Amino acid sequence: MKLEYIIATLSIMVAVSSLIVAYELSIVIQHLQTEINRIRGTISDIKKTLNRLKSGVHGIVYILPYNACSRYWYEHYGDRIFFYAYSNISRYAHYIDSDFNIIRKVYDTVIIIIPAENSSLFFYNLRQIDLISRKHSLKVLWTIFPKWKFGDEKDYLKPGTKLNIVLLRIMDYLATLNSTWKIAIWYGWRDRADVSDIVMFYNSLTPKLKQFYALWLDQPYVYLTEKLVTYDPKFLIITELYSEDFLKKYACIVPNQMIITGYPNARSIEEWLMGICKKLMLIRDTKHLGIWIYYDINDGSGERYAAYFENEGLVNPWVCLINITKSKD
Repeated sequence: MKLEYIIATLSIMVAVSSLIVAYELSIVIQHLQTEINRIRGTISDIKKTLNRLKSGVHGIVYILPYNACSRYWYEHYGDRIFFYAYSNISRYAHYIDSDFNIIRKVYDTVIIIIPAENSSLFFYNLRQIDLISRKHSLKVLWTIFPKWKFGDEKDYLKPGTKLNIVLLRIMDYLATLNSTWKIAIWYGWRDRADVSDIVMFYNSLTPKLKQFYALWLDQPYVYLTEKLVTYDPKFLIITELYSEDFLKKYACIVPNQMIITGYPNARSIEEWLMGICKKLMLIRDTKHLGIWIYYDINDGSGERYAAYFENEGLVNPWVCLINITKSKD
């Protein structure tokens, strides 16, 4: 009787253990299936992102040439972008030509940031950039950070002010250059952040300039896009987005949007690629994307976002997304 009892007890224990194992296994399978579905969804999203990017603009910010990058312009004029106002670009043309030859293999657009200026040298320099860009089949996204030479930066918003007149002259000139894709104007001040400013400025432009105008918002002011949506803006909105939180929240907030992002302090091209890829994976519903910056080491800004690495070159940031989709197919 005792042996039969033991055998029966053991049989029950085995059965119960089998049920427990089966239950735990079913949970594991459910978790695996959920993870597989999540990965499939992520890959699908990445493929959609790549398809959108194929039809959009791929740009990189360019301020100082790699072989002429120095603190001089920042220390003497307060910002490196004054290179385009006070240098003679023809003296640096061979350096710029070399950089653009590298850039064209990865990007289709250079993002040139310039101050407001009205000298003949300044317009000559813009023309030289146009010629070099055309040589390498690169479009130009001109971006104007007005700065302070002609009064308060905010004055450009008011028709008839000295800065407004100078800015419109620059825009009119840039609109005649064959390489010009868009002309972006900076907006963003702590004591003045009103989207009606932007809309009124856009409405004050001639029909021709409206076709070229784009708004440039630095990361602290991208929240303005939430209000701009209500105006149904017809112009391109460029948003600088560097943190993951900002990318998640503002990367796809308006239909006609371009995102500028970058990865700082990379010690190698591999580290830069891994860092930028992580950010690109957060971008879904935009087709225009720009990288900050081609080269900025020791340019006086104190930043280190350089995408170009000495002896290693310029890596294609989209390659990580392409590799992910291929490895998961």
